[in-house]
Amino acid sequence: MVDKILKKFEKRDDNLLPALIALEGAKPEKYISYDEMKAIAQHFNLPLAKVKGVITFYSHLSLKPRGKYIIRVCESLPCTVNGALPVIECFRQELGLDIGGTTYDGHFTLETTSCMGHCARGPSCMINDDVYYDLNEEKIRKLIREYQEK
Repeated sequence: MVDKILKKFEKRDDNLLPALIALEGAKPEKYISYDEMKAIAQHFNLPLAKVKGVITFYSHLSLKPRGKYIIRVCESLPCTVNGALPVIECFRQELGLDIGGTTYDGHFTLETTSCMGHCARGPSCMINDDVYYDLNEEKIRKLIREYQEK
């Protein structure tokens, strides 16, 4: 799969991030393996450490498998002031996860993230590409039920 995706990208440094995003998005586990990192480094003629550095710098990329639905709770200062910590704790309790964990069935992964740009309506979270605002325990339980049914 990695070779097929890399064929779409010219061997230029500025294509590294788009290639990583494309590769990760093509996999249900949403991560980049060590062997894929090596193939990417070779394709772009870059040191493996540079490729790994880019992956670990961007919170939306991962080196380990994640769930079908990635829940990213904003922990920026505005969201924290508006109640992000109880929101994170509610997700943790409802899913039985620590931050960075994935449910045993591979359905959910719980992560925190920096500002998503929705400060006026925080606390907020993203589930994959969908953003949710003004979170509270009731909304969180409802979201989890809805995504469990998908």
